[in-house]
Amino acid sequence: KSGQFSSGKVVSFGLELTTPIYYYKLETTLHRVFNSIDLKQGGRFYGAQYQQLNKEQRNGILINGSPVVEIDYSGMHMRMLYHLSSLQYEGDPYSFVGDNKELRKIYKLAGLILINAKNITEAKRGFNDELRKRLPIRGFTKVKSYLEFLGFSQPSDVFENLMKHHEPISHHFNTGSGIGLTLQNYDSLIADKVLYHFTKRNIPCLCVHDSFIVPKTHAEELKSIMIQSYQAILNFTPILK
Repeated sequence: KSGQFSSGKVVSFGLELTTPIYYYKLETTLHRVFNSIDLKQGGRFYGAQYQQLNKEQRNGILINGSPVVEIDYSGMHMRMLYHLSSLQYEGDPYSFVGDNKELRKIYKLAGLILINAKNITEAKRGFNDELRKRLPIRGFTKVKSYLEFLGFSQPSDVFENLMKHHEPISHHFNTGSGIGLTLQNYDSLIADKVLYHFTKRNIPCLCVHDSFIVPKTHAEELKSIMIQSYQAILNFTPILK
């Protein structure tokens, strides 16, 4: 709601340096956005300013002057598709990329697009558009060059590899069925349970769709409630990170 600058003075090697310190009180009000009249599509919580921060910036949040912890559901929507098909999936949906963080980001983007696209042509177009927005990456100015650097002969290789790795749920990809919005509805129901628990306990809890932020002293309680809330909606146990 309000921001202000202050400064602290430090003397170093005979020079007086001014170090800016920035303080900003973030608006935390949330509202839900549904995408269907029956309230079964969408429903995620939006509107809070902290949701516009990246993960590194969110780590700097203080709640009542105390440091925080953020806990995520690992590979949430991919895992949900298995659970909705009554299949257990305990691994990392992107473990096949090893420790390559760039490849992981590429496959996570591709997975998100496959879940929401109407067909493979739309998926490829959306994938290329999203990558163009992120260029330049590592100095590359063309999507094709960047993907070749990562080892792909063509963009469709990304989708083929992902669909092959997740063949048991590949029938959900590129259908235009609205499964992406259905998954959002499930994760919003889970979020509602988590937020309700901490509201009753008068403990601040910040929601970023599939992750939650609480004071570090409540980290274990958050883990427990996130697991319980997921189990209550999908009858399976999630993986947290």
